Amino acid sequence: MTLFSNALIDQQMYTREKSGIFRSTEGYDTIAKSSGLDNSFIKKYIHPLCVYDAPAELLAKGEKEDALFPSALQLVRLETGDMVLGNSHYVNADFTGLRSTFFSHNYIIPAVRAEEWVHQYHTWLQADFQEQYNVDQGQDLPQLQDIPSTSAAFNRIALLEQLGIDGAAFRQLIGAVMSAIHKRRKVYISLNVPISELSIYAKQLTAVITEALPYAFRRRLGFTTYAKEPESRKGMQLMFVESGSIRAGDRNIERDYHFDWSTGRIHPAQPEKAGQVYTEWVWEHLAQPDQLRALQEFADSGQAGRDASTEELPDPAQYDEWTTLFRVEAGDEQLYSEHPASILQSLLKHLRPAGALDSAIRVNDLFLSRFDREFDEVRTGAVPDIGIAECFAEYYGIDEVHTGRKIVEYFIWATRNAVAAGQTAASQALYMMMEKHPALNEAFIHMAGSQPTLAVMLLNPLIERKFHQAQTVEEVIHLAVEWGTTYPQLLEMDDYCNRAGQSFMEALRHSADLMIATGTVFTLLDEVDTGSLNGKTIQPEAWIQSGLGDDMRASAERLLLNDLEWSSLTREKLLTADFLSLPLPSDEYPERAERRLNAKKLALQLLYIWFTEKELSAELMNLLHQLQPNEKDQVQQLGRLWLAEDIRKGQFGRLAAAFSYSAEPNDLDYSAMVEAVRQHASSPEQIYPFFHWSEGRVEFMRPDLHHSQPSTSDNRLTNDRAKTTDTNKKTSSRQSQHPQFVPAYETAILAYFRRHDPEAFRKGTLAAQAKADFANEGPALRSVYVKARDELATPLSKWFKRNRKRMPLLALLAVVLLVAIGGLSLYGLKVFGVITVDQTTPVVEPAPEVIEPPTETVQLPKVVVTLQTPNASTSTTSTTSTDSNATGLAFHFADRATCEAFAPTKATLMMGNGQKVDYTQLNAKSICKAPTSSGSDTSSEPSTNDSTATSDDDTASTVDGNDSSTVTMVSTTTNNTNNDAKTSESTSGSDTTDPTDSTDTDATTETGTTDSSTSSTTPIEEAEPVSQAQLSESNPYTVTIDLPAKTDSHNINKIKIDSTEYVITSIMDDSATTETP
Repeated sequence: MTLFSNALIDQQMYTREKSGIFRSTEGYDTIAKSSGLDNSFIKKYIHPLCVYDAPAELLAKGEKEDALFPSALQLVRLETGDMVLGNSHYVNADFTGLRSTFFSHNYIIPAVRAEEWVHQYHTWLQADFQEQYNVDQGQDLPQLQDIPSTSAAFNRIALLEQLGIDGAAFRQLIGAVMSAIHKRRKVYISLNVPISELSIYAKQLTAVITEALPYAFRRRLGFTTYAKEPESRKGMQLMFVESGSIRAGDRNIERDYHFDWSTGRIHPAQPEKAGQVYTEWVWEHLAQPDQLRALQEFADSGQAGRDASTEELPDPAQYDEWTTLFRVEAGDEQLYSEHPASILQSLLKHLRPAGALDSAIRVNDLFLSRFDREFDEVRTGAVPDIGIAECFAEYYGIDEVHTGRKIVEYFIWATRNAVAAGQTAASQALYMMMEKHPALNEAFIHMAGSQPTLAVMLLNPLIERKFHQAQTVEEVIHLAVEWGTTYPQLLEMDDYCNRAGQSFMEALRHSADLMIATGTVFTLLDEVDTGSLNGKTIQPEAWIQSGLGDDMRASAERLLLNDLEWSSLTREKLLTADFLSLPLPSDEYPERAERRLNAKKLALQLLYIWFTEKELSAELMNLLHQLQPNEKDQVQQLGRLWLAEDIRKGQFGRLAAAFSYSAEPNDLDYSAMVEAVRQHASSPEQIYPFFHWSEGRVEFMRPDLHHSQPSTSDNRLTNDRAKTTDTNKKTSSRQSQHPQFVPAYETAILAYFRRHDPEAFRKGTLAAQAKADFANEGPALRSVYVKARDELATPLSKWFKRNRKRMPLLALLAVVLLVAIGGLSLYGLKVFGVITVDQTTPVVEPAPEVIEPPTETVQLPKVVVTLQTPNASTSTTSTTSTDSNATGLAFHFADRATCEAFAPTKATLMMGNGQKVDYTQLNAKSICKAPTSSGSDTSSEPSTNDSTATSDDDTASTVDGNDSSTVTMVSTTTNNTNNDAKTSESTSGSDTTDPTDSTDTDATTETGTTDSSTSSTTPIEEAEPVSQAQLSESNPYTVTIDLPAKTDSHNINKIKIDSTEYVITSIMDDSATTETP
């Protein structure tokens, strides 16, 4: 950051020297600077700008003269707001005289003086710069008040002609520079001039371009008059480059603008659309700088003094608008007549910002001059375009104080002309447009309503439109009250009141729910009468005096009673109608009310009271029975339907009214009531609380004949009662001592238990109470429960109850009978020898002994092959240590030497479907040490039915072809002990591919009887299953071979190891080897 002590201009010089300010050795560095410059500021911002690359064309020629090399004048605005104007030029020899270098001289203009560039750009472009500096003069440079410069005039038109730039190319160039500044792009220019003169023409063309740019773009412009080739430099949008350096198709600069006049190529070929009107004006007035400057100052004043360095730049297209506005201000009325609305909108856009009225004075004056012109038009009877009127309505919010009243008058005239001309669409459009501006709309209604003639003419269409827009009763009431209280004169207009009432009825008829809408009407109108509307305080006197609210109430009541359908009424809707608890408009004049509607009103009021009170009152019951029969039936039907919710909640206080026959307290349909409670109860046992609740309530209890007043029917029966017998008198006296239910109710309770709950007194809640004779219940309910329990008891219980007094004698007889039966039974057992006489102590028969077949009954071969499958306990032996999840074969040997000598090299699996699978890489695991005994050698006595047992098992053996050792073929089924006794065992040879070929059999071992017919046709190739204990004892030495996991182990028939075949033997559970005699 610069640390300026004042607004002076600082200097800095940069080149290759023996030493500098920031380095003590030779090299490029700042060699002198003004005291106002901070060192860090120089390093961060100034050093990156000190660059110079000599032109390739001159270097190729070997030129050494400094004057032939173009200087690079550059202007950059820093992010601090300061500006750097500098010049770099080529130096043929540095301080050593051996190497070329360059020298840079920069002026640093503080931000507070950056605006000078906008108006004094000619001076800055002609600034004087030093081309060398003697370090012996010191490192301090003076601060300057102004930039030294030498003026040099030139002809703009002649310059463009000399450079070959015509009008189209110039307009495209100005548009490109504006767009580059706005879009942060670059403009690269290659002039068709000698390289040594490039800087001179570049500075002159830069002056023409800067003069053509609006002030806002000048503030952002950065440039350099020479660069060796196109490159992106921060803060520079305009760069003049060496001829031939702009290469077609260069992807690094394809998004930028190229003007290569050395080759005649311009990119993009089409000019920017934005800003074309402005650039056209600039080209036409290029020779008239005063006209050009006037447009730029007008546009800049319209920007409300915004600083383009800190504010977002306007779009170049905006200067098309400024050009049009400038022409209108200059008196081009034809241009305004062609686009009045768009011109007014353009003016408004620059008047909306806060403070724009003070800063954009010329723009505001131009807008007011257009308003005066339009106001004169409407006073002559013209109907304005809605777009023009919209502009003045918006301006009302900008400057209401000075021009507000005149704008309201403008709309009075405009609306009056539209109504008078019958242009309904235009008048409604004006009303709609004013509604978007509440302040203007209120002023318009106030001014129009203050004059009766205007009120009728202008407000009636507005009222019609507003009420037509209102869709609900709330909107209609709010509109009618708001307008009526704001403009009381409207309430005196019959048209207003009639239109309000008509809209109210239309909205009420189209309500989704008439009951809810009517309730809303009464609530809103009551609030209005108290001086409140939407939470705002109003003055309701004029409204109340007009009687419009009372008419709305009466209309709502009449429509509700006339259109309401009982079938659509719900309890929830009814409870929202609080107005039913208050006097209705028809109550004030009952003689005027229709009889049918009055009966319906009474029914609704009765329903509301019924379901807003928790308990029924005598008054309510009287009102119920005063209804007409149709209304009474309808009310009770609705009541029974709605009371389902009360029953589920256990609330029974409202039930009686739904089942009442008359005003008498206990004249009810008890059966229907009990059935309703049963149907709607949340659980079957919920009806018991209802019975308990009914105890002691007058509508369920029999009246006390000694204390109650006789009714009419009682008077008619006085003589009959006098003739009753003494027995009846005693009974009546006895009954009056204990409260009792009405007989009809008692009958209903008993009927319930008979039909729906006959098990109630044997299980459930009442079963526990029945043991205590229902001590927790009142006397009336206890009596009914006892009757129901006795009536629904089981036949056995009833028998015991009838024979309670005979029970001791019956018990004695039963004991005698049991003793006699016992003695006779004992005697019979002795007679038939079941029990001997000399048996003094009971003999406990021993449990049947489980005898395992002796190991000698089945001679195991010297080699037994078993199958190991994953997670199958019956296929592995306790002597193996293989993985339980692997599939493999276990070879069990009788002697250790054979086990150790067993070294298989090839295994062939013979599958059940005839397929053979060969495995050569065998992983044999030898366990040729005898395992320790686990107690599995428990001996057992041979069974007495040994011959039968051996005949039930299919066993056979084969003899190994090599060592004559036998291998047992055992069936894979482990429960063969239940087979028929006639099952025989057959023999087979070692080659099982052809079981009928007897020549392959080396030896045959038979056990049991052989059925010749069976063995000849279907020879058995399965060996008898062996137990784990027997296998461990007879063949304790084991070798295991792992098979691939995908092997179908259940389909293996035989196994061939090298040249020897073996049959798979299954291992059965030890418990299966024991037979029960």
